Amino acid sequence: MSASEDRENWDFYLCQVDDRPGSIFLNLDLAAEHPPFDTMYFAAIELLEPAEHGMGSEAEAEFMGPLQDGILEGTQAAGLCYVGRLRNNSIWQLALYGEAGRESDLERVVSEALKGGKRRFQVGSGLDPEWSYYHGFLYPNAERWQWMQDRKVVEALARNGDAGQRPREVDHWVGFEGETSRAAFVASAKKLGFSARDLPEPKGGLYLAQVVREDPVLLEHIHQVVMELIDLAEQNSGTYDGWESPVLST
Repeated sequence: MSASEDRENWDFYLCQVDDRPGSIFLNLDLAAEHPPFDTMYFAAIELLEPAEHGMGSEAEAEFMGPLQDGILEGTQAAGLCYVGRLRNNSIWQLALYGEAGRESDLERVVSEALKGGKRRFQVGSGLDPEWSYYHGFLYPNAERWQWMQDRKVVEALARNGDAGQRPREVDHWVGFEGETSRAAFVASAKKLGFSARDLPEPKGGLYLAQVVREDPVLLEHIHQVVMELIDLAEQNSGTYDGWESPVLST
């Protein structure tokens, strides 16, 4: 991560792009406010060691990190704003925005950073005043956004010594605007093996449901559980509001 990335809200998620595994890393802060640039630029650099998944081996990532930092120093000097990166299908692709007419600058910066090495690269650009590439492609959809939130909780548990594979009671919260919707959700959740904690009185018109079930907190497992509850909540006009788990050591 470069110094500029460290000062901003950067995060990543795994995805599928053209039916191949991919990883997207982006500055989430730009969704709310971004520079008034109207042109999207990309620089796609070949991965010489893509690994089985096509996103690059560990050694390749160690090489590409400093290379990327060098490229970004040059693109910043050229007036381009780095917004995200895609690793997919043997390509390490940087996405940037800027004023029109900077493609030759980008090509020069990438070429100088590679110093005539074996890696092939391609640069390109397109008019994008609405930042549709950022919002429509780089930015996570609702399911991938939830995956990111679930990953953060799992990582926090792991930092505290949690053994994610051990089943334990995991609590989930869902909010509703009415008692009927809450009751219908709880009844459906019980069919999935959940039990309900005491249902509190509504506060500010919000009827909160707290359901619990024993589950491991391995990321892909708990994410699937969360998505099942999100779907069940939406069927009953509710809003999922997160989960928590005690730390269980090995």
